[in-house]
Amino acid sequence: MRIPLALEDIGRGDRRELLEMAGPLKDVLGLGPLAKSRAWVAKIGPGMKREFLRPHVDYSKANSKATRGAFKYYWLEEGGIYEVSKPISWKQTERFFCRVEGGKIIKITKEEASR
Repeated sequence: MRIPLALEDIGRGDRRELLEMAGPLKDVLGLGPLAKSRAWVAKIGPGMKREFLRPHVDYSKANSKATRGAFKYYWLEEGGIYEVSKPISWKQTERFFCRVEGGKIIKITKEEASR
C-alpha cells in the first residue's frame, strides 16, 4: 500500500526563469544560486543511508512567486522508513522520521529508524 504525503514548499520561490534571463548579469544583480528547498523526503536504507524521493510538484494554489501554496507530493510505501523535512513557517522546519503502517504515517525516533 502507498499513501501520499503533501509538503508545502514555503519560501522557496522559483527564480529559475529570472536567472536564465539574467545570464552573466546574475552575479551583478545579486541573484545568486537558486534557494534549496526545505521540503524533502528521503527513504532510509541500511546504515541510515538516505535515498531522496522525487516529488510531484503542484503549483495550482501557489502565489505569483511560488513562495506559498506550492505543494510537493511524495508517495510513501507500507513498511518503509523515511526522514521528512517539513517547512511549517517561513523560519521553522520540522524534521522527523516516520514509517507507514496500516495506511497511516507514524512518527518514530531516530533510534527506531536505525534498527
